[in-house]
Amino acid sequence: MRFLDLTVRNFRGFGPSAETIKFGGDLILMFGPNGFGKTSISEAVEWLFYGVTKRRKRGEQFSRPEYANSYANVHGRTPVEVIATVEIAGTQHVLSRRLGPGETSVTSVDGVESSFAVLGHKPIEAVYPVIAQHGLQTFILSKPKDRRDAISAALGLDELTAFKASLEGARSSFQRTPPANVTSARKELSGLAPGLLTVLEANDVSKRWQKQPVEVDATRDPEQLLEAARALSHSTAESVEDVLKDLRTTRERASKALFDLEGFSPLGGKTARLAIARAVRLEKLLDTLSRGAKNYLEQVAAGYSAALLDFWIKGIELAPVGEKCPMCESQTLRAHHREELAARIKAGADQIQTRKDLGSVVKSIAALASQLETDLRALAIPSDFSMVEDERLREILGHGHGAVDAFSVAHADFRRELAGAMSALLSVKKHASEFLEKLDAGGSFSAVLSAHEIARNTIRPAASRSGRSSGSYGAAFDTLDALIAEKVSSDKEVAKIDAVGKALRKLDQVDLLARYATTLAESLELIRSVEKEIQGKHNVLLNTRGQEVKDFYDRLNVGADVGFSGMEPGNDSMQLHATSFGRKMSAAANLSECQLNCLGLATYLMRACSPGTPFGFVLLDDPVQSMDDGHAESFIADIVPHLLDDHGKQVIVLSHTQKVIERLRDLNQHRATRVYHLDNYEKDGPTLTEQVGLQMLISEIKGGMVGNEKNREYAIDRIRVLGEEVIRAIYLKQMRSPAPAKYDRANPSDLLDLFRTITGTSQQEYVGLRDTMRFADPAHHTQVGYAVPVKTNIQPHLDRLGGLIKTYGI
Repeated sequence: MRFLDLTVRNFRGFGPSAETIKFGGDLILMFGPNGFGKTSISEAVEWLFYGVTKRRKRGEQFSRPEYANSYANVHGRTPVEVIATVEIAGTQHVLSRRLGPGETSVTSVDGVESSFAVLGHKPIEAVYPVIAQHGLQTFILSKPKDRRDAISAALGLDELTAFKASLEGARSSFQRTPPANVTSARKELSGLAPGLLTVLEANDVSKRWQKQPVEVDATRDPEQLLEAARALSHSTAESVEDVLKDLRTTRERASKALFDLEGFSPLGGKTARLAIARAVRLEKLLDTLSRGAKNYLEQVAAGYSAALLDFWIKGIELAPVGEKCPMCESQTLRAHHREELAARIKAGADQIQTRKDLGSVVKSIAALASQLETDLRALAIPSDFSMVEDERLREILGHGHGAVDAFSVAHADFRRELAGAMSALLSVKKHASEFLEKLDAGGSFSAVLSAHEIARNTIRPAASRSGRSSGSYGAAFDTLDALIAEKVSSDKEVAKIDAVGKALRKLDQVDLLARYATTLAESLELIRSVEKEIQGKHNVLLNTRGQEVKDFYDRLNVGADVGFSGMEPGNDSMQLHATSFGRKMSAAANLSECQLNCLGLATYLMRACSPGTPFGFVLLDDPVQSMDDGHAESFIADIVPHLLDDHGKQVIVLSHTQKVIERLRDLNQHRATRVYHLDNYEKDGPTLTEQVGLQMLISEIKGGMVGNEKNREYAIDRIRVLGEEVIRAIYLKQMRSPAPAKYDRANPSDLLDLFRTITGTSQQEYVGLRDTMRFADPAHHTQVGYAVPVKTNIQPHLDRLGGLIKTYGI
C-alpha cells in the first residue's frame, strides 16, 4: 500500500478547507515550524488506519477527561474526517474514516462503508507504519514489563501479550474481589468451624475452614463430615440425605428427653386471622338476615302469609284449566276465583321473594359457621398444662422464670377464650337453624329478633378475643421453645450433632469454593503457559528481528564503541543491554539521550519493515529532533536510502528543520521526490506549498543541453516543466496563496492565462513566457522537418526563466 494523496478535514490542527496533499512519489518531505500541523498530519494517518493515536492512548492513561474529544479540531466544525487515495498492487482505492458520536468512527472503502479488512488491512501493532519523535523513548524509559509488552507488540506478539494481560487482570479481579456468593460461602463455613473442632472426626475440616481465606477440599470435607455424622447418630446410611435424617432423629430424642413441647404447639397466626375474618363475614350475614326479616314481617303484616300464598300457587299449578278445585274436587274454581287468586299471588310476589332470600342467607350462615367451627377446633391445643409440667419447666429454666409464668397465663387465657368463641358459634348455628321456622310460626316476632341480635353481637367479639389470645399464646410458646432449644443446644452431644448437621447442609458451599479455587489455579497455570510461549517466541524472534534492530541501530551509530548490543527476555520483563568498549551494561541507564533515540527509532523501524505488512510506506515525524549532526547525517544518508532501496518503502519525513529536508532532497534528486512547506498557519490550519527544486531543474537543463540529441530533448522538456513551476511560484509569491486547484494539472496555455492575472507581472514578461512555452511544447516536435534544438537555441529560454526567478525572488 502506497500513498497517492491525503485529505485532512477538521481533524486536530486542520480546519474545513481540506487541501489535498499529493503523496505520489517515493520520498515525501515536509518541513515547517513547530506547531504548524506536522504532527496533525502524522496523527491523521495513524487515526485513519487505527482509529486511535499513540499520543491519545498514552495521555488517557494519566487523564482521560483531559484528552476527551481531542481528535476534532477545536473550532468544532464537521465533518471530522481523513481521506486517502492509496495504491495496492496497481489498483487505486479511496480510504476514509469519519468521526461519529462519542468519538466513535466509521471507515469506508471507495465510498462504501466498510472495514479496511476487505483490502487485507488489520490494525495490529506489529506493522505500525507511523514513527513519532514523542514516542521514540516511551518503551525504553518504562517498567520492564511494559517494555516487554511494547517489544512483544513490535515483534508481532501483541495478541499473546494482550491475552496474558487480560487473563492476569481478570484473575486478579476475581481473586481480589470474589463474587458475592463466594464471600457469603466463606463467611458461613468460617462460622461453622469452631463447632466442628469439638468433633474428633471433623477436626481437619474445622482447621481448613478456620483459615483466612477459608480452605476447602471437595473430596475430604464431605467424607470426614459423613464419618462424624455416622458416629454421632450410629447411622449406617450412605447418602447425605439419609445420614441427615438419622442425625435429626438422634437430636429429637435428645431434645424430648429434656422436655417435649410438641403437645403445646399452636397452629399459628394464619388460622387465627382466617377465623377472625370468617367471624366478620358471619356478622355481616347476620346483619343481612336481620334486615331481611324485618322487611319480611312488614310484608306479612300488609298481606297474606307465605304459607297461604304458597298454597294458592300450588293449587293453580295443579289445576291450570277448568273449574275443578284440586283440594275439594268440587266445581268451585270459577273464572272470577282464578282471577282473584292470581291478583293475590301477584301482590304477594315480593313477600315470597323475600322469604326465599332469607332462606339463602340462612344457608350461607350455616355454611360459614361450619367453616369457622373448623378453624376454632384447629386452633385448639391438644394438651393441658398440668402442675407437673409447670414444675418440670421451672426446674429446667429456673424457679421464678418469667417465661414459664407468661406461658401458663397465655395457655389458660387462650383455652378460655377459645371455649367462649366456640360456645358463641354453636349458639349462632342453633339460632340460624331455627330462625325461619320461628318466623313462619307466628307468635312473638320481637322475641325472635331479640335472640337474633344477641347471637349477632356475640360471635365477632368472641372470635376476636380468641384470635388475640392465640397470638399471645403463640408468642409465649415461641419464647419458651427458644429457651428450651437453647438448653438443648448447650448439651455437648446435641451441640456436636448441630455442628455436623449444619456443615453437611452446606456441602454445596464447599463445592462452590472448590470450583472457585480450581478456577484460580487453572487460570494461573494458563497464564504461566502463555508466558512460557511468549518467552519462547521472544528467544526465536530476537535472533532474527532483534538483529534487524541492531542493524538499524548500527547504521545510525557507525563505528561507535559505546552502544546498544541486544535484548534479553525474562519473566514479565525485557532487559536492554549495551556495551562500553566491550563491557556489558544497562542500555536504559547508561546510553545518552541521542543513543536512546537511535535505539527507539531502530526498534520502530524494524516494526514498520515487518514481513507481511500491508503498508508500503513509513512515516517519520521529526525523527532526528534529539540527534546530533553526526547521527542525523547517518539517518539522512543511510537509513532513508536503506528504507527506499532495500525495503522498497515509500518514505514520508516531517521535520521542523529545513536543512534536514533540503539535505534529503539533494541526496535523492534521482528519485521521485516531493517537498512541501507548511506555513501561514491560521484558524483553518496550515498552508501547504509544494516546493519544486527550481535550481535542480536548471542544473538538469544545463547538463542536458550540451549532450546528445536525447539529452537535448530531455532538456527542452525540463524547460517546459521549469516554466510551469515558475508561473506557480510567482503566483504564490505575489498573490500570497497557492494557485487554484484547477491549475494543478493545467496545460501551458491555461498557466499562461493564469500568469496574466498575477499582480505585478508585465505584458513583456507574458510574451516572453509564451515564446518559451511554445518552444518547449511537445506538439511542435512532431512537425515535418523538425530538428532537435542545440545549446544555442535552448540557452535564451533558460536565461529568460532564470531572469524571472531572480526578479521575483523565488
